[in-house]
Amino acid sequence: MKKYILLSSAAACMVMAPTGAFAQETDTTPQAAAGNDSDAIIVTARRRAEDVSKVPIAITAFSGDQLQAKGVTNTLELTRLTPGLNIAGGGTVANPFVVLRGQSKAVTGTGAPGVLTYFNDVPLPNYGSLIQTFDMANIQVLKGPQGTLFGRNSIGGAILTYSQAPTHEFSGYGSVDLASYDRTQFEGAINLPIVQDKIALRLAGQIGHDGGNVKTFLFSPYTIDMSKLNFADPANSPGFATPGQLVPSNRNVDEYRTASFRASLLIEPTDWLKNVTVFDHSLIRGIPSTVTASFGSFNNGLPAIYQFSPAVIQGIVGGPDTPLDQQFFGNVYANAIIPALAQCATNQIQCNYQVAANAFTAAGNKSRIQYATEDPWEARTIVKGITNTTSVTLGDHTLKNIFGYRSVDSFSNTSLSGLPLPVITTASQVRLKQITEELQLAGSFFDDRLKYTVGGFYYTEKPDGLGGYQALEVNALFGLSHSLSTTYLYNKSKAVYGQIDYALDALVEGLSFTAGARQTWDSQSVCTTGQTVNPFGPSMLITSAGGQAGIIPSEDACNSGDVAADITAESLPKAKFKKLTYTFGLNWQVTPQFMVYATTRRGYRAGGYNTPIFDPYLASAQTYQPETLTDYEIGTKFRWNAGGMRGSVDLAVFTGKDKNNQLPINTSNLNGGTCIPEALTGGRVSDCSVGGVPGALVRHGTQTTTDNAGEITLRGFELATSITPIEGLTLSGNVGYVDTKVDKINLNPALLNLLTSAGRYAPTTIIIQGQPKWTVNGNMTVDVPGQVLGGNLSASLDFHYNTDYQQVEVRVPSQHQFDLRVRLADIGETGVTATAYVKNLTNEYTRIGGGSTSPSGVGVSSFILGQSRTVGLQLLYKFGS
Repeated sequence: MKKYILLSSAAACMVMAPTGAFAQETDTTPQAAAGNDSDAIIVTARRRAEDVSKVPIAITAFSGDQLQAKGVTNTLELTRLTPGLNIAGGGTVANPFVVLRGQSKAVTGTGAPGVLTYFNDVPLPNYGSLIQTFDMANIQVLKGPQGTLFGRNSIGGAILTYSQAPTHEFSGYGSVDLASYDRTQFEGAINLPIVQDKIALRLAGQIGHDGGNVKTFLFSPYTIDMSKLNFADPANSPGFATPGQLVPSNRNVDEYRTASFRASLLIEPTDWLKNVTVFDHSLIRGIPSTVTASFGSFNNGLPAIYQFSPAVIQGIVGGPDTPLDQQFFGNVYANAIIPALAQCATNQIQCNYQVAANAFTAAGNKSRIQYATEDPWEARTIVKGITNTTSVTLGDHTLKNIFGYRSVDSFSNTSLSGLPLPVITTASQVRLKQITEELQLAGSFFDDRLKYTVGGFYYTEKPDGLGGYQALEVNALFGLSHSLSTTYLYNKSKAVYGQIDYALDALVEGLSFTAGARQTWDSQSVCTTGQTVNPFGPSMLITSAGGQAGIIPSEDACNSGDVAADITAESLPKAKFKKLTYTFGLNWQVTPQFMVYATTRRGYRAGGYNTPIFDPYLASAQTYQPETLTDYEIGTKFRWNAGGMRGSVDLAVFTGKDKNNQLPINTSNLNGGTCIPEALTGGRVSDCSVGGVPGALVRHGTQTTTDNAGEITLRGFELATSITPIEGLTLSGNVGYVDTKVDKINLNPALLNLLTSAGRYAPTTIIIQGQPKWTVNGNMTVDVPGQVLGGNLSASLDFHYNTDYQQVEVRVPSQHQFDLRVRLADIGETGVTATAYVKNLTNEYTRIGGGSTSPSGVGVSSFILGQSRTVGLQLLYKFGS
């Protein structure tokens, strides 16, 4: 890795020494902008520093001070401040599910995201993209396709995060935050000049813990008395099973802990050469809390799948044509496990669905209890990264090299239903690394009338140990379906891009146009393994991070095929994709305070593989193509100051056409085989029949299949406004609206035939995942005039509301929340600030996402809970210049 850092620095430094005057290199540090709005933020949405009010893009931006004043501790909390943005937790706290302008990512599978998060200009991997927002310079939420300057997978927008860069002044801060539910958070930073005006070091860190308040019970699985099994006569060997028990956990399921730090080194030996290296490390432990959302109807406390006779269940699970161990399990399952569940006393929720449903209803459908088979505290994510930015300024031009390295080691275990029975339990191990390299030249000509940015970009993502992109274990319905699959995925991308902004003042004062294009070449290759786990084995094989040797096949074993007999290993050749994206816009700065603009852009989401290798009949569905979004946006930005009042209005109205929409389709539990007459092609021998018509048995072993299913029209708007009617009172708010219309749905014919032949639901529409139609945020801030206790007293009340939305098969209800903060700043001019706060002031029962949905035969769905009312106190001390 050191080699990459040295090469990336050298690439930008090895240029001819410049002559003449040197312009200042662009900076991402927030600062006051020129003009009437002293609170303006400098943003880099067009890869150069500009006042946010003069950038013809819909942006919501926050300075580091604003994030601190709002109590934002990570990027998940941007949801309650940003119009149209919705962020929920994923498998672990560190893996957020980001939705913006109707674009997100599939909950499962290898699909790419639609909104990328960047850290110091480096795109982050799918996993581990949560940013702890301590010691930040600014955060910018860019809306709409950013396919020219930011490239692939920013089809819905991008979240740009920048850490505070070192300066040549001694300074820093420290803070302590204590709150309800055993919440503690300590953070701080110190800026150290090493060589005056040449070298500086900045160290920052954050340690946090939240005890949560969703009570957890661990379920011990049923036990089978193996001595009762008659191996000579599997058809009459039911054995005996004992129900499991519930044991209270000593930790709540929504408990989490963070430990993050950064070290930033600034070296600028001359006024034309600058190098900043940032090393960051983050450990985040815990998972989002998943509780039951709804129940179906049950007979004798059992789901529909159990309501057949034992003989029927035995034939389904382990018929006479299955291997002996499967026949044994069929007997035990039909004649011992299910009776063991049914024999529970009526008050034992750990083995009777109806009792659990009654308890859920009695709690007013607002349970704060979760049940799990594995300890959720084992879930954790470790992220390490290095960014290195070298800038060489040559007059009006700046050559910049941006190198990034990220590694992710993530483990999660989840009970998807939240039920007191282990209906569906999953465990996932992810180990990957990513390297990016970007060389960029930006500057201006003709007295600054023509501004340009050109560059090249390289990206590679590869496995970094056992599990690779993901090792996924799923145990459904007490061993009825228990599998372990591993995906070793390689992604590569190369791109060249350019964008210009040209002033047309000769025609109309303040008029300019923007034009840009980007050509990207992507490739993906993959090796996968799959196995059906012995039903008499442990309830879960992957129980903790690390130590999976002998359980998860290695990448070498996958590629060579050197795996156990009951494991399949398959390699898919490199798939290649390419896409041209563009931006065109017309911008008019009517006055220094008023701008209008119109733009059209095309962005794309990368194509890829469905895994593992499909049956030949489904070969056309093995890959999915890039998804494109072409949008049209008009907007205005207005800052005003009159009669002692001041305010702002930002409005963006958009519509877009989404083509080749990548729709994730539930294809779980189809590996048993479906008889399809149309599959009898190419000399294939019939091995089944449908109504006397010969066919071929098509087995499909993937849980989720992504298909380019159709076209969608998206439309909506974002409005943000603020007003200070009198000194000391500020009212602000924003509204986001997104609507979708399905123009066409056209599933792959072979895939559609498989679903209908198997009697499965075939999608007839496309439902946008995770996108509320309306989001509303409001704020009232009061600054008390004069000194109070030697400090500046202020109070702010924040409000957030979003309508309901779909995630997986769960309809997440609408929610609202109030947050209150009272702040006494710079007490006695000592640099000490005290803040008292209440999050979720009215103690609403909030849902921040859908967990997952069990198969229809189970009749249970779940969602992820938000925080209960939290009361806290923060003390902050700033020192230095």
